[in-house]
Amino acid sequence: MAVGVSTRRIAVQIITGVGVLGAMLFGTAGTLKWIESWAYLVLQTLFSLIAAVWLKRNNPDLLRERMIFLKKTGKRWDKAIVLILTVTFVPYLALAGLDGGRYHWSWVPRAAELAGFAGIVLAFILFFQVMRVNTDL
Repeated sequence: MAVGVSTRRIAVQIITGVGVLGAMLFGTAGTLKWIESWAYLVLQTLFSLIAAVWLKRNNPDLLRERMIFLKKTGKRWDKAIVLILTVTFVPYLALAGLDGGRYHWSWVPRAAELAGFAGIVLAFILFFQVMRVNTDL
């Protein structure tokens, strides 16, 4: 029998995750006046909420499993990949904040930004489809 995940735990995890992302982006940007970061945070929050609600209703076991950052039973190479991705993601966010919000080292045409956001939405849709179709833990 599946043991559900509390709505409070889901909310805390989503708020914490988005809060950390926002703090890293806006902290290095030195400003809250950075529309692209706000757009990304809104997309990330919406995806997280939609995925969590769907999983809570349709596959609570998978939701509970996905909410564990580092699994004790995980394979060594899985843990290594998670560690590597985490270590590289932090400077990636910091660099984005320094470039896009503070120093403006690069210039990206609006069409390219919109294409990038479309790519993010597509990636979220594909990721959700994988969770929906592949219900294995």
